[in-house]
Parts: sequence; structure tokens; C-alpha cells
Amino acid sequence: MRLKALYPKLVPLFICLGALPVLVLFSLVAGWTVWDSIAEGWSVPVYLQYGEGTLPHSELEISSLATNQPYDISLHLTIPATEANYAIGNFMTSLTMSTYRNTTIVDVRRPTEKALVVLPAPSFIPFMSRTPRLIEMSVPLISSVITGSARVRARLELGRKDNWRSLGNGEGRELSVYAASLRGKARPQGLRRLLSAFPLSSSVAASVAFFVVSGLVLSGFLLPSMLLREPKVKSEEDTTGQYFKFNMLTG
Repeated sequence: MRLKALYPKLVPLFICLGALPVLVLFSLVAGWTVWDSIAEGWSVPVYLQYGEGTLPHSELEISSLATNQPYDISLHLTIPATEANYAIGNFMTSLTMSTYRNTTIVDVRRPTEKALVVLPAPSFIPFMSRTPRLIEMSVPLISSVITGSARVRARLELGRKDNWRSLGNGEGRELSVYAASLRGKARPQGLRRLLSAFPLSSSVAASVAFFVVSGLVLSGFLLPSMLLREPKVKSEEDTTGQYFKFNMLTG
């Protein structure tokens, strides 16, 4: 009888215990969704092709982009500090970005500037090293561009398009490049800017908020049934006693 009386209260308790792992799982998913929605910068290595055209060029594929996120795109170069590279002087960098449906997003040409940082050759004995110094260059290409697509194609060309392809002792007008990468820096706005400033805290707060709100909603449905009082059932002794009292009064 006692177990039967507690049954209406045990059912909501078992429902809460069964729903707890589900709420935790969905809370983690909510936090991960917020973390994944925070736009981050990207960097794609550039492998220039030489001897296939008038200019060194590279075909790139950029993925995992936020469709509505503005990006500042720039080209980062590491070039050997050689006389041939210095003799080229200022040169142009062109970038064309398009969707997989051949819709042009960006088509820009920008001149390069002077070297920003000069790095010494990596060697334990500098005067024994034959590796030339390396120069770090950054070429800003475009600011606040929105791709509108998560995957885009890009074509990068580096160098001069004039017909003067040799100078001095016959060096080519092609720039010698040690390493290159195309980079995009996210420029979040509004709420995304706040989320980008505190990505971990935002994800944890989203998980906690989802868990608390879901728990309150579930409790609002189950709490009334747990607080309901069972109607009192008269025992057989009370019923028998009342029966004898009634007979004595009527007898």
C-alpha cells in the first residue's frame, strides 16, 4: 500500500533522472554550436607555379568560411634577400576569388611594399652559412569582404606583367619565393564581436543557460504532479467501527 501511494511521486522522479543525461548532452551541443559559430581567421599555403605562364600563379581552394562574416585578406611572403629579388623592385599581386558556380567575388590588384622584417639565416655559425637572409612581406589585398559562400576558389598571380622579363645579367623578372600563404582575418561585428572576444566563456555560458532553462521547463511540467496529495482511504478497522456504532444506535 505504501509503495502504491508513493507511485505518483516516483514516476516524475524517474523521468527527471532519465532526462538528466539528455539535458546534459543537448547542453554540450548548444555550447559546441556557439563555439563553432564564432568566426576565426584562416590561412592557406600558396604553392606558386613557375614556367607555365607569364607570371607565377597558384590555384587555391578555401573552405570552412563563415558566409556572412567580413574578412581582411592579405598575402604573406617569405622571400630570399637576393640581388635578383631586389632588382625586380615593386611588383603587383592580383587575387581573383569566385564561387564554385563561377560567380566572381573579388578581383583586385595591389602593389607590394618594402620589406617589413629581415630575418637572419638559421645557422649556429652565421659566417659559415650560405643560406641568404629571408624577408617577411605582407601585402594587404582587400578589406571587409563577405564571400557569401562557405567554399570558394581563388587564383593568385605574383609579379610584373610588362614585357621586360630580364635585366642585368639576364635574371628573370620572376620573384623567387621561399614560402607564401594567403590569410584571412575575421572582423566580427555586433554580438559576434563579443563572442569572438570571449569564445570559451561564451560557449560555457550557452551550455549552462540551456541546461538551466531546460531544467526549469521540465520541472514546471513535473512538479505539480509530485505535489499532488493522494486522497485518504479509510481502513477496514475504521469502517468496521463505524458499522458497529450504527447498529447500536439503530438497535
